[in-house]
This record gives sequence, C-alpha cells and structure tokens, in this order.
Amino acid sequence: MDRTYENLLLADYHGEKDNYVVKYRLDAVNRGMSVARLVGTYTTLKGKRVLEIGCGDGGISIAFAKHGCEVYGLDYEPHAISLARVRARDVPQAPKFYVGDAHDLGVRDNIFDIVICNDLLEHVRSVKRIAKQVFRVLKSEGLVFLSFSNICSFLNFISDPHHHLFGISILPRSLAEFYVTKIRCKTMHYGVEKLLSYWRVQRIFNDLSIDLELIPDVRWKEKLENPELVVNTIARRAFRLLKKIVRLETIKLLIMSKTYLCFVHPTIYMIGKNKSVRQA
Repeated sequence: MDRTYENLLLADYHGEKDNYVVKYRLDAVNRGMSVARLVGTYTTLKGKRVLEIGCGDGGISIAFAKHGCEVYGLDYEPHAISLARVRARDVPQAPKFYVGDAHDLGVRDNIFDIVICNDLLEHVRSVKRIAKQVFRVLKSEGLVFLSFSNICSFLNFISDPHHHLFGISILPRSLAEFYVTKIRCKTMHYGVEKLLSYWRVQRIFNDLSIDLELIPDVRWKEKLENPELVVNTIARRAFRLLKKIVRLETIKLLIMSKTYLCFVHPTIYMIGKNKSVRQA
C-alpha cells in the first residue's frame, strides 16, 4: 500500500476525492502559507518558535516550517497526528507533532513566539481555558493567530460550516447534536461545541492582555480569483457573482469592512500581541 498522506486521507473517506472535507484538508498547506505570509507582516518568521494548537493533520504547521520556523503541533486525535507525521516526513526542519489536550498543554511557560489556533475554538469545552493556556506559553510581545466559525454570520445560519444544515449554528449544543446525528444522520460524532462571535473572543483574550484585532479573510484575493476555494456553498456562489459584476477595489472595501467581517463572513480571523511584561 502506498502510504502517502493523500492516499491515507482518501482511505478515511472511501476514496471520495470530491468530498468537501477531503478538498479542505488537502488544501491545508496552501491555507497555511497564506496565514504564514500574513503573520510575516507582523514579525520575522525565520527562527521563531511556533505552536499550533489543534493542528489536525498538520498543513498549517508544515507551512510555517517551510518559512524557517521551529514548529510544534498538538492535536487531541491520535489519528490526525499520525497523518500529520506522514504528511511532514519529507519536509526539511519538519514540525514536531504530539497528541495532547488544548486545555492543558503540558509545556513550560513563556516559550513560544507565535501560537496558532486555526478552526479550533468552536470545538473546545472552554475558550477561557484555551486563552489562559495561550497566554501562559506565549512570550511577551508574542503573536497569536485565531480563526473560528462566526455565530453572527447569516451565511452560517443558512448553511452551517461543518454539516451544511440550515439553522443549527444557533441551536443549543444538545439539540444540534441530536438533529445532526439522529435526525439527519450526518455523522456519529458531533464535534462542535459552540460557534463564537468576534466580541466574545476579543473580550476573553483582552482580559489576559492579549490585544486582538479583526482582520480580513487571509485568502480573499485568491478566493475572488478562484471561488471554488470557498467552502461555504452560499458564500461560494456570492464570490462567483461578485467576480462577474463588481470591480476589485469596490469588493476590497466591502470585504474589509467590520460590518461584513462580523455579520456576513463565515469565519472570523484575528491576530494579536501579548502586551504583558515577562521575565525572559
């Protein structure tokens, strides 16, 4: 058996190359390169020590490693870590992947220059505990990058970002889990805790002296050029339409507005700096 990452991933999905989850995971390194380029506008990347919490099968961690970072990736799922190690085995200065709990990282204080939490916060039991762990391991003036599903987006209400069902993004977790697993039979395991708003996450991290700012979609230019990169079905159709009828500069003003980012875009992106003063 050819034990390449792609073949192992496809085996998990019965060879369904057109499955949107498969496409999303295969594209993770490209997404990670976009994130790395963005973070690179705030700090020099080469030589920085990076932690990705909830690294999945490692795409974003690999992207940062390719930019010369010393990268550590943590995930709760052993199978995801196994896939990440296979995916990274030919990468120079490959990330170090390990199984662990985001609520208790098990590493020393004040040791990372950059912490990445991509598509993580809506899947954890306590965002406050995650924020405290990020603050604990992040150096003074260190950077944190966050992305998470936006509960205030009407696009996520029309078609939720995980199972593409109407209305479940605002349901109590127990009711959403019952509907997804028992009524619609989309999955046996419902891994979403709660979608979040920009304001709630900003408040939690700001209370810890991590000054977060809202930023546009890290791949908005790519998505305008190729709308097929957009996972949300409704958003993908909107990007196709915008590409046909609206000038690029007009679109740029729209998609960088706080109203659009907070109430329309399916994903919130934030970046921030640890403003606390610590001993080296």
